[in-house]
Amino acid sequence: MGLFGFGKKTLDSISVKEIRKSKQDADLRQQVLLQKMKKLSDQKQMNFEAAKGKTDTEKLLAAYQDEQLATRIQDAEREIQLLLTRTRMFDGAMLVKEKQKELEKSGAWKKLLDLEEDSLEAELDTIMRGEMDTAQRVEMITDRLTIGTMKVETSRTPGMLEFLKKVEEAETS
Repeated sequence: MGLFGFGKKTLDSISVKEIRKSKQDADLRQQVLLQKMKKLSDQKQMNFEAAKGKTDTEKLLAAYQDEQLATRIQDAEREIQLLLTRTRMFDGAMLVKEKQKELEKSGAWKKLLDLEEDSLEAELDTIMRGEMDTAQRVEMITDRLTIGTMKVETSRTPGMLEFLKKVEEAETS
């Protein structure tokens, strides 16, 4: 696959311009996924509100739909996590490319080039963790959208039962 999905290119042969373009693409994809998550979260809320006052069968259908939406939100959240890691790696790669001369003088550049692809990507990610705290961004995304994680396993999963309970409580209040 190659470093960062660049085919057979190595850290030595990738330009900062190529890395920057890939980082911009990853940033754009993150924004699209955030918008998707917000839309799905809004759909979950509308689904919940619409279930109030409905028949048991309609509530059960709404609970199933709620779980499907939660799964889609969780998938988008997982992809964002991967993109955040790739973004750190791109930042790390740009940093080492920009500091290549200094790294060559210390011998670190040669060591970076000798690393296997996975080890290099992990190293670049580790380098950037100190400079960019992405855990806070992910936490903010999760908190803002208040997403639950659910799976569809049977006709009435615990998540579906919890949804039904919440609807009933909302109807009686």
